[in-house]
Amino acid sequence: MNILDIKYIKYIIIFLPFSFAIGRFTTDLNIVIIGIFFICYSIYNKIKIDYLNFFILLILFYIYIVVRSLVSEDPVYSLHSSLFYFRFILYAYGIYLLLLLFNKKFVLNLFFSFLIIYAFLILDSYLQYYTGQNIISIPYDGTRITSIFEEKILGSYIVRTMPIFIFTYLYLSTLNDLSNKYLRIIFFIILILLDTIVLLSGERTAFALLIIFNVLILFISSNQLQKIFLLKSLISFSVIIVFLSLSSNVKNRIYDETVTSISKEGNYYIFSQEYDSIFKSSVEVFKSNPLFGHGTRMYNKICNKQNIEMCGSHSHNSYLQLLSETGIIGFSFLFIFFIYIVFQLFILFKQRYFGYNINNFHDLKTVVLLLIFINFFPISSNGNFFGNWISALYFLPIGFYLFTLKSDEKFN
Repeated sequence: MNILDIKYIKYIIIFLPFSFAIGRFTTDLNIVIIGIFFICYSIYNKIKIDYLNFFILLILFYIYIVVRSLVSEDPVYSLHSSLFYFRFILYAYGIYLLLLLFNKKFVLNLFFSFLIIYAFLILDSYLQYYTGQNIISIPYDGTRITSIFEEKILGSYIVRTMPIFIFTYLYLSTLNDLSNKYLRIIFFIILILLDTIVLLSGERTAFALLIIFNVLILFISSNQLQKIFLLKSLISFSVIIVFLSLSSNVKNRIYDETVTSISKEGNYYIFSQEYDSIFKSSVEVFKSNPLFGHGTRMYNKICNKQNIEMCGSHSHNSYLQLLSETGIIGFSFLFIFFIYIVFQLFILFKQRYFGYNINNFHDLKTVVLLLIFINFFPISSNGNFFGNWISALYFLPIGFYLFTLKSDEKFN
């Protein structure tokens, strides 16, 4: 296959929603192929990199974490997470490039890809919930459905990909390519059912991020999208109340366990006693080298070396992980980026309520920026910041956001 032939690459992109669900290997394979395509196509066609300042900022972060790994106590172990991290930067820009090259056709195919994988996950999840096992005989443990995922990340997958699905719908709607009313109804029903699946997954962080996303989109989006989400939220809320009322297992996981985990015998904890201890141990590791940190992947080793009582495999919070492993310098990259996202959302909020003209890209920007916002929401627990699966989901919306910026520039 000629790597410069985009008619083949587009099928790799269309496979993205499925690759995230199948596993880490397929996810990483897509990332590598897209990254290689971006390099080869850009060099062959002598394409100038757009938004170069942002690209340079990402490269500087990459260089920093590699250098920090090289001077860590265990360079080989630390480099395992940092050395090839550049692939995610190329992946984001590869997504952006393919959107520019294919836009309408690519987005249309991606929309139907999401439609298919979501329909399958919904049917499989309900099968697991009501019969005790899913289509490949993965059992329901009584508290959390997982569908085909080996780990309990079904809710996280939905919350971190659903906004891209919404993006594809909105983009195609602006081009009048989704005029079929039955397709619009199916899209609406899928969103409601996805909300319930996040609830049944028992992932409290994912459920909280879903609520944040839905609430903020009601305040920032245009009247048209606001009406859609208001109706969707009311129906989803009603269905969720029914589940909480009828299923003691769901209620115990989402509400009762949350209340009991944050407060025990007069003591209060962040999320739970275990998470609270891991967060505090991350702070202790950070204190021992606050400026530079100890190197990627080194939190657990340093934590155990310091004989801290509770040490997790990682910090379970992106900001604490960067503080403990990359210090204030590494943390600053993410913190500044998050502040930038908040500022851009504030601009969209002003446009919505203070007489600015709202074009078709307002809602597209809103959806993608809110996805980035919940991805990096400071007060949440999450996976290893440098893990390939979560990193792929972190960088995916960046490519879409760059595309909206470029499209908005052309429109204006």
